[in-house]
Amino acid sequence: MAIAVAPNASAAPVTRTVFSPVVAVTGTGSSGEDAFVNESLSATTDAEVPGFSRFSSSLDCYCTLSWTNHSTGASGQWKSSGVIGAPATFTGSGNISATVAVTPGITFLPGRGSWIAP
Repeated sequence: MAIAVAPNASAAPVTRTVFSPVVAVTGTGSSGEDAFVNESLSATTDAEVPGFSRFSSSLDCYCTLSWTNHSTGASGQWKSSGVIGAPATFTGSGNISATVAVTPGITFLPGRGSWIAP
């Protein structure tokens, strides 16, 4: 007598890295006045989509994330637009780090994070 077993389904891992908070003041608040920012951005990678990182923040953070891929030497910027579901950014695969600042505005403490993109 044989027992048939269905194969296990497994999805490739999705990882999310939360950065240290950026602390700043910006002039792009909803009323046009200075707004205090205390925000943590994040980077999400998916092994099924290698070389891409998806950045996210809240709707209130008008931040600029500057990233560097230390494995390839590539670098770039991502600007938070207050829109949920922004498309993924091609960062390349490798060891990546980023800093976050508020632009325009005054950044007292830049956010920082690092992750490995598959």
